[in-house]
Amino acid sequence: MEVTGKIINVGELKQISETFKLIEFVVRTDEGEYSQEVLFQSTQDKADKFLQFNKVGDEVTVSFNVRGRSWLKGGEDESKRRWFNSLDAWMVKKSDIDAPTAATAQVAAPATDEAFDDGLPF
Repeated sequence: MEVTGKIINVGELKQISETFKLIEFVVRTDEGEYSQEVLFQSTQDKADKFLQFNKVGDEVTVSFNVRGRSWLKGGEDESKRRWFNSLDAWMVKKSDIDAPTAATAQVAAPATDEAFDDGLPF
């Protein structure tokens, strides 16, 4: 799945355990009739890369997976089971990168015969 929008909030990198870390960030999207503010998370090395390459205000496209799980406190009745969802971002691409195009590239003027001298007699 993908969502395109602007990063409006970046949380702090959280070290959950010795081997697990995550970062949460919010993207505002104007897709549809109303704008939405969607919370994503990135984990492990993706969290480090997110911080390295993204900041609040960036226009991005987020590719993500929906994750779901349930939780039941020990000893509680099954009717007390709770479900949780998370949007696990696995790629965040900037949407506003200005790549040079052929129309804007500077091209050198072709050399004339008088200006071109490579020292060869022919």
